[in-house]
Amino acid sequence: MKGFLEIMEKVFREREKAEREIREAFVREFGVDPDIVTPILARKSYRIDRTDRLAVICDDIRKLAGYPLANANEHYMLILATFRDIRNDTDGWIAGMGTAEIHKVSGGFYYSIRLDVIKGGEK
Repeated sequence: MKGFLEIMEKVFREREKAEREIREAFVREFGVDPDIVTPILARKSYRIDRTDRLAVICDDIRKLAGYPLANANEHYMLILATFRDIRNDTDGWIAGMGTAEIHKVSGGFYYSIRLDVIKGGEK
């Protein structure tokens, strides 16, 4: 039983270290604390209603990506995320499946800013 407990303690220490590293990378990149932190992901979401002054900027981004704007029954969701760079990707812009995303890869992390349209009262 002692061996099992030692292994579990090591696993928990490694998990805490991974969460601390990804949280620090997220804060360094975006300047805010994430809402969600796991060993492979840190994320924060912002709901932007159609009446919000930031909705105009969201509209412009959606137009650039060639997507329809949010209508009166929808809102925008801005999602900031940091992943461990498991995809070996490069910096770039993705527009697909109704989502506009800009991302970069740096220091072993994949940083993403996504803009989605969410229906009605969903969050």
